Amino acid sequence: MIWWMQALIWMIPAYFANMAPVFMSKFNIAGLKRPIDGGKVAWDGNRLTGDGKTWQGVVFAVVYGGTMGGILSIWDLSSILIGSVIGFGAIFGDLVGSFTKRRLKLKRGQNAGLLDSMDFIVFALLFALPFYNFELRQILLLLIINPVLHRSANVIGYVLKLKNVPW
Repeated sequence: MIWWMQALIWMIPAYFANMAPVFMSKFNIAGLKRPIDGGKVAWDGNRLTGDGKTWQGVVFAVVYGGTMGGILSIWDLSSILIGSVIGFGAIFGDLVGSFTKRRLKLKRGQNAGLLDSMDFIVFALLFALPFYNFELRQILLLLIINPVLHRSANVIGYVLKLKNVPW
């Protein structure tokens, strides 16, 4: 398979995991739509991650990632386990990004530039490393195209009224 296509396929679970919280935000399944940080405030007086990072988002990010891994397993390109791990990596990266934004005193939904688009993909790549030995050119490709893909997906989500902001 072509190197760039392989890189994109490996990150499909991450992209779906990153979209899962947005798709599931209208629901409160099993009471999971509650903040991960439990409303706790950090040493700087700001929330740890904020109301936008919920247990439901984490659960469904892993489920979406695992589902995509399962679908890709039909062609021996991934597995449910790998997709779930990459999905968790993506949502973990998103949590790290949110934690960082709160430390920078940015409010929920406030544009943080590249941090908003790079946090999830960097951690998804890190979590994928035990399963796939990425070539440097694959990593660079993903890091270069990710801001464009991420922004495009967010604009579509905004137009469809799934997101309040287009970033």
